[in-house]
Amino acid sequence: MEPDSPDAQVVQLQKVASRIGASLDGIERDVLREVSERLQLCDCDGISELTGWGRRQSARIVKFYFELQAGSSERRILKSPDARRLAKEILELFSRRASSPLGRNLFLFLAPSIDGRIIQERQNTIRSVQKDLGLLSADAIRKLRVELASLSIEGRSRKRQAAIDAPIIEHYLVRRKIIDTALHLMDSTPELSRLFSDSERKLLDEISRTLEEYSGSKIEDAEAIISDAELSINEEFRKARPDPERARSIVQSQIDIVTNSLNLTQEEESALRRAALEGMSVPFEFDRITVNRIVDQWQERMARERERRISLVEQKLMKFRNELEKIIRRLVYVDFSLAVAELSQKHKLKYARLGRNGISFLKGKNLFLLETLEGKSEVEPVDYSIGRTNLPVGAKPRNVVMLTGANSGGKTTLLTTTASIHILTLFGLPVPAEDAEVTPMPVYLYRRRVTKKIGSLEQALGSLILIFGDRRRKLVLMDEFEALTEPGAAGRILAGIINKVAATSSLLLLVTHLSRETLPHVKLPIRVDGIEAKGLDTNGELIVKRQPVFDHIGSSTPKLIIMKLANSSKGKGGELYRSLLSSLEDEGSTPVQTPIALPWLSEGAPSSGENGM
Repeated sequence: MEPDSPDAQVVQLQKVASRIGASLDGIERDVLREVSERLQLCDCDGISELTGWGRRQSARIVKFYFELQAGSSERRILKSPDARRLAKEILELFSRRASSPLGRNLFLFLAPSIDGRIIQERQNTIRSVQKDLGLLSADAIRKLRVELASLSIEGRSRKRQAAIDAPIIEHYLVRRKIIDTALHLMDSTPELSRLFSDSERKLLDEISRTLEEYSGSKIEDAEAIISDAELSINEEFRKARPDPERARSIVQSQIDIVTNSLNLTQEEESALRRAALEGMSVPFEFDRITVNRIVDQWQERMARERERRISLVEQKLMKFRNELEKIIRRLVYVDFSLAVAELSQKHKLKYARLGRNGISFLKGKNLFLLETLEGKSEVEPVDYSIGRTNLPVGAKPRNVVMLTGANSGGKTTLLTTTASIHILTLFGLPVPAEDAEVTPMPVYLYRRRVTKKIGSLEQALGSLILIFGDRRRKLVLMDEFEALTEPGAAGRILAGIINKVAATSSLLLLVTHLSRETLPHVKLPIRVDGIEAKGLDTNGELIVKRQPVFDHIGSSTPKLIIMKLANSSKGKGGELYRSLLSSLEDEGSTPVQTPIALPWLSEGAPSSGENGM
C-alpha cells in the first residue's frame, strides 16, 4: 500500500532515487514530498519539472517505484527481451482505453509480480472498483469518461509565481483542475455522486472555498487605481466645466471609489483627501508626494495582511493534503479500472485463478487477434495446459510440451496466447479465456521472428545460458528455435533443452517442426501435441482445427501450402508449384507412439507424476 506519512513518502523517494543514481541534493523537503506524490501518480513530466531531471530519468524512477511495490524488478520476472516486448504490447492495448494521461501512465508503468498475495490484491481491487462502475448506466459512464479526461496536474505557471513561497498553496493550485473535476462529478448526476462519500464532498467543498479565499488575497495595483481616478475626474471636468462646489463633489466621489477599491484605513483616506483637495486645480492631479507616501504605507500593510491570509490558508489546506491525494489516486484508479472493464466486456476477459504447478486455460483466445479482427471473423477458442492444474483440459499433465503441426496452423498464435495469459495474470489483469489457472513464475519467451533475426547459432545458444543458469522454477516458451542450424543437429539441441528442463519443476512449451529429429534423444516424459490441417476450402484457404490434438504429432503439411500456391498462381509459377507437388509423398499425421521408439514408453518408465511436479 502507498505510504500516507510524509516522512515515509520522502524516505521511500530517497531509497528509489539512490537505486538509480538520481541525486536529490539541494532539493527542499517540501519539493521532495511533492515529487513523491507525483511519483505515485506516474507524473513523469511533473517530476522532471520539479527536479530538473530528464524525462528518461524521471520515467526510470517511476518504473523502479512501481517495481518496489510489486516486490521484484521487471527483468527478474520477464526474463527475455521478447517477454518484455509482449508485456509492453499488452499494456498498450489497455492503456489506449484510459481517458486521462495519468490513467494511461498507470498501465505503462505497471510492474509484474510473482507474489500471489500481491496479484490477488490487485485483482480484488480492480474487481471492487468495477463492481461500483457496474452500477452506473451507459450515459453515466459516458459522462464519467468525459470528466476523467481532464485528470492532470498542471505545470508551474508564472501567474502563480507568488505561490512558490507558499508550497502548500502551490500544491493545491496545480491540482485545481482535478478538484473541480471531482466536484463536477458530484454535481453531474446522482449516479456519479455516489462514487464519493459525504465526507469527501465536504472536504472538496472546503478546499475549494479556501482556495477562493487565497485568490481574493491578491494585492491590487494602488498606483493604477489612483491614476484611473485622476483620469475620471479630468474627464468629468472636461464635460461639465463644474463650479467649485460641483468639482469638489466629483473629486469626493472618486476618492470614495478609491477608498473602497483599496480598502483604505481612515487615516489613509484622510491623507488621500488632503492630497486631492488642497490646492485643487484644473487639470486635476493628486499631490504626488502625499500619494507616494500613502501607497507605500498601503502596500506594506497589504503585504502583512496577505502573509497573514496565506498563513491561515496554508494551515487549513495542510490538514487536507493526505485525504486529497487519496481522492486523486482513486480517481486515476477509476480511470484505470474503467479501461480494464471496457476491454474485459468487449472480449469477455476473466481473472485467472492462481495455481501451484502449471498453467492451463479453457476456451482461450489470442488477445491481439481479438483486437485486430474486431468482430470481422470469429477467433477459434482453444483449451490448453502445461504442467499439472485443476482445469479439465483433457491433456496429460506434463511439465514439458512439444507443439507440432501445420504451417500457418496457429502454433505461434497458441504460444503467444499462453504467454499473454501468463503475463496478464502477473500484472493482476484479466485474461482472454473462459477459465484459466496460472502459477506465478518468471517467464522466458523466444518468438520466432526474433530467433531468426539472431542469425548466429552461437548467439542463440548463449541466450540459453540465462535459462539453464536460473535455478528458480520458470515458464519457458520457445518458437521454432531450430531455424538456426541443420535439422539433425537442431533436433539434438532441442532434445538437450527438453531433457534439462524436464528434470526440474520448470515448464516448457516448444513449438517445432522437428519432432521426429528430436524425440529419439528425449530421455524423460513429455507430451507431444499436434495441430492438423485437413485440406483447402473453396477459397483455397487452409482448413485448420486450431485446437491441438493431445499426444499426437501434427503434420507440417507442406503439400497443402504448395497446393494453395499452385491454385493461386498462373503460368510458370503454377507449373513450378505443380512440379513440387508431384515430388512430395503423401503426408499424414503419425500417432506419437509409432514408429519412433520413445524411451519413457518402455517397461518401467517413470510415471507422469515423476517430472519434478
